[in-house]
This record gives sequence, structure tokens and C-alpha cells, in this order.
Amino acid sequence: MGSGQKWNYHPFRMMAELLGRCKTVVLILLLYDIDFADSLRGLIAGDGVVLYTRDGSNTWHEANIVEIEKETKLEQPKIFATAYPNPFSQEIEIKWSKPIRRIGIYDAKGRLVIWLKPEVTKNSFLWQGMNSRSGVVKPGIYFIILEDSAHSYKTKVLKVR
Repeated sequence: MGSGQKWNYHPFRMMAELLGRCKTVVLILLLYDIDFADSLRGLIAGDGVVLYTRDGSNTWHEANIVEIEKETKLEQPKIFATAYPNPFSQEIEIKWSKPIRRIGIYDAKGRLVIWLKPEVTKNSFLWQGMNSRSGVVKPGIYFIILEDSAHSYKTKVLKVR
């Protein structure tokens, strides 16, 4: 509270007092905050309504609030991907939902197997299970990580014999 005082209030008693004192009827379903700057000036913030007093709560007035602007950040759409067939033996097709910069494939120990750079015009890539030295990877678990400028998506695949 602004003045350091603790205000005990009962919402129903307060509504009855407000209804008796206000010229217009205001129904407050939820009271979020009651705050007095001093013994005369106070505010009540409710469910979409702000009331104020300048005479120690003898009369309450509805505040004319035009708009409260919230700062919002537009969330960039995230990447969604599929890998089929999973498990795979020879090759696996990786498909994604939006343009990506690169694909990283890691083994189960977190070591980089290969970086793949997909074509800009496509939304899929066929990986033949090769590492960066053009060798065939061993059977096991691999993690495919797709990255764009803001997000990454990780999926797990299994290579079998």
C-alpha cells in the first residue's frame, strides 16, 4: 500500500458502500488493489475498472482510462520437423516447416557428425547416413538439429543395420 497502512476490507461491504455513494452503479467482481496516497486520495483497481476518491472515500469516481498499451513482442514461428522413416537403415528424409539455415547431426555422445546446408527453395533433405568425411555412420542414436536465425528444433533418430 502506498501510505504504508494496511487496509482491511471486505469486497461485498465495499461494493455496498460504493453502490450507496456512486451516482452510477459500478459492479466490481474482482478487486486487485486498493491504495491510498494519503488520508484523502485513493484508488481501487478492479476487473476492467479503476475508481478514485479525493475525499477520503466519501465519493468514488470512475477513472476515464482510454487505453493501456502493452509492449508485445511478436513471437517468430518455431521450426517443426519430421524425420521418416525412423528407425532407418540406409537413408532418412528430414522435412521442416519454414526456411532454415542449417542442419546439424550429432551422435549419442554429442559429437558433431556433419553439418548440412539445405537448398533455400526446399523444405526437405535426404540424409544417406554419411559423416563429414564421406564415411557411413555406425548404427545408433543420432540427433538432428535444424536451425534458423532465432530458433532450433531437435529430433532423435535411430540408425539400424
